[in-house]
Amino acid sequence: MAQSSEQMDKLTPKSETGKVLVAIKLSESRDDIEPIEKPGPSGPTHEDCGVALAAVRERLMKKVDEKDQKDKALENALGEYIKLRAAIVSAIKSKTGKPVKILEGIDRLEPLFQEGWVSFVQQRKTAQTEAAKTELARLKQEESAARERQEEARKAGEKVRLHQLRDELKLKKDQVKLLETNLQTGNFTGKKDAYEERIKKAKREQGELENRLLPLAEVGARYDEAERLHTELQQNVKDSQQRWDDLTRQQAEQESELRERAAELGERCEQILKDGDLPVRLAGAYIDVKQAIAASNFAKALWLLEDMPAQLDAAEHDLREAHPQRDDYLAALDQLEDPVEQVAAEELASAKDKKALKELLAAARAAARKRDYVDALKQCDALEELLAEVELRIQATEQAQETFENALAEALDKVEDYKEGEIDPAEVQTMEKLVGQARSKAEPKTETAFGLALDFVKDELKPKIAHFLKRQKEWSKVERAERPPRQPPAPPDYAAAADTIVREVLQRFRGRFDYAGPSYDVSAFFPRNRYDPGRLKRAVRDRFNRLSPAKELKEFKLGSNHYFNIGAGGTTKKAYEYNVKVKKKGVLRALAQIHIIYLS
Repeated sequence: MAQSSEQMDKLTPKSETGKVLVAIKLSESRDDIEPIEKPGPSGPTHEDCGVALAAVRERLMKKVDEKDQKDKALENALGEYIKLRAAIVSAIKSKTGKPVKILEGIDRLEPLFQEGWVSFVQQRKTAQTEAAKTELARLKQEESAARERQEEARKAGEKVRLHQLRDELKLKKDQVKLLETNLQTGNFTGKKDAYEERIKKAKREQGELENRLLPLAEVGARYDEAERLHTELQQNVKDSQQRWDDLTRQQAEQESELRERAAELGERCEQILKDGDLPVRLAGAYIDVKQAIAASNFAKALWLLEDMPAQLDAAEHDLREAHPQRDDYLAALDQLEDPVEQVAAEELASAKDKKALKELLAAARAAARKRDYVDALKQCDALEELLAEVELRIQATEQAQETFENALAEALDKVEDYKEGEIDPAEVQTMEKLVGQARSKAEPKTETAFGLALDFVKDELKPKIAHFLKRQKEWSKVERAERPPRQPPAPPDYAAAADTIVREVLQRFRGRFDYAGPSYDVSAFFPRNRYDPGRLKRAVRDRFNRLSPAKELKEFKLGSNHYFNIGAGGTTKKAYEYNVKVKKKGVLRALAQIHIIYLS
C-alpha cells in the first residue's frame, strides 16, 4: 500500500540521503520486485525414501520367480526382511524418523532379503533331496516285503501243485486252439470224424484240469494278488530311482553351469585387475562368489552372479571410455604373457634373458596401472622384440646342445667297444671320469657351455678313448672272436617322439576335455636318460604352436580365438614336467589340459 510523504517522513531520518532513498523506493513498481525463494531441504526427504524403497523392492523381486514369490515358505524365510520393511513403510507414511536413518535401513534390506532367499532355496533343495531319498527307501522296503509275500504265496501254491496245473491248463488250451484251427482250415491228416474226436478228448482233459483248479481258487487269488502288487512296486521303485537320478543329475548340472558362469565372470574381473582395481561393490561380489562356491553355497553364489554381468559391463564401459588404448594394451599383453611364461620354464634360456623379460613385463604392467597406456604399449613392443631375440638364442643353444650330444654319443659308443674286449679297470674309470667331466661342462646349458663341452669331447675324451683302444689291441692276450661290427644304437629321434606325444595328447583331449584333465606318463616310452626332457618339451611345444584346436579338435566346436599352450608344471610338480593346455584369447584359465609327467 502506498504511503504519504508525511508518513514516510516520520519513518525516515531527516537527511537528504534518506529523502532520496524514500523517493526511489516509492517510484519502484511491485512488478519489478523478484520473489524471494525459500531454500529447500538440505538432505533427502521422506518422498525420496519412498522412491528408494520401491526401487529396491522392484530390483529384488526381479531375481525371484513369480511362482516362488507366492510360496509361503519364502515368506517365512524372509521374516527379518518383512519386519524391517514394514517398519520403514510405517516411518515413511507417518514421516517419523530422519530420512537419512530411513535410507540406512533401506540399505540393510537387500542383505536380509538375500539371506532369507538363500535359506529358502537351500531348504527347498534339501527338502526335495530328502523327499526323493525317503520315497526311494520306502518303496524299496515295500518292494522287498512284497517280494517276500509273493515268495510265500508261490510256495503255498507249489504245495497244492497250483503252478504245475496252471501250466498244464495253458498248454492244453493252446492245444485245443491249434486243433480247432487246423480243423477249420483243413490242415490235418486222417478222417474228419477221428480228428473231431481228438478235439473232444482234448476239451475233456481241459475241463478236468479246470475242475482240479477250482478248489485252489483262493490260493491262486492270493498268489496273483501278491504277484501283481510286487510287479507294481517294482515299477514304482524303478520310477522313483529315475526321479532320484534325474534330481541329482539336474543339481549337478546346475552346479557345473554355475561354476562355469562364475569362472567366466571371474576372468572378466581378472582382466580389470590386470591394470587396476575393481569397483568396491563388484570387488566384494567377486570375493563372496568364490567363497560361496568353495563352501558349496550355490544359492548364494547364484544370487551374487545375477548382478555381476551388469556391474562388469558398466566397469568395462567406463574403462573403455576413459582409456581408449587399454584394449590395444590388453590384446598385446595377452599375446606376450604365455611366451614369457614358456621362456621362464625353458632351461636353455639364460637367467639374464629371463630376468630382462620379467622386468619388461613388470614395467608394462606398472605403466598400465598408472593408466599410461602409451608407455605400456611401448614396453610391450620392446618385450616382443626381446622375445624374438631370446628365441633365436634358445635355438642357437639347442643346436649347440644337439652337436655336443651327438659327439658324446659317438664317444660313448667307442667306450662300449673297449668294454667288449679285455679291459683295464683303471682305464675304464678314467674314461667314465672324462665323460662325467664333459657332462659337467655342459651342465650350465648355455651355448658357450655346450661349445666348451664339445671341445672337451673332441680334444680330451675322444683322443683318450682312441689311445686306450690302441693299447688294448697291443697288450690284449685274448684274440677277439670274429663278429659282425656292432651297430651303435640309433640316436634319439626327438621329432618322432614329439609327434607321438602330440598324437597321444590330442587323443586324450578327445576322451576328456576339461580343466582337471588326465595325465600322460611319457617316461616308459621316452626315458629321461635317453631323451632330454627339456629338448623333448621344446619339440612338443614347436609342434603345438603350429596346430589349431579348431582344426585338431573339431568335435568341441572351438574357434580361431582358441590356441594350444605349453604351461609349466605337471601333476607331480617336477621341473621338467608340463601341461598342454587349450586356452582362449583373453581368458586366463585354460578350458582343458593334459599333464605330461615322468613317473620313473
